[in-house]
Amino acid sequence: MALGIVDGVIFQISRILESVFDGIEYRLAKNASNRMAKQKMKAKRHLRDSKLGLYESENGPQQRQRVGQEY
Repeated sequence: MALGIVDGVIFQISRILESVFDGIEYRLAKNASNRMAKQKMKAKRHLRDSKLGLYESENGPQQRQRVGQEY
């Protein structure tokens, strides 16, 4: 009889631990999915901006000019 009680307690503890680890696994997968979506959006934005010529490195060096002075 005592063995049955111990078995029942251990079973309840294992169910609790399983639900805790399932929650952790779900949050990790959700965070990874969100991180991947952000990376894809950044890549698309970078590609779009590079096509529009918004990056200085693709247009060559820009010349500095000050009012009244020439370089």
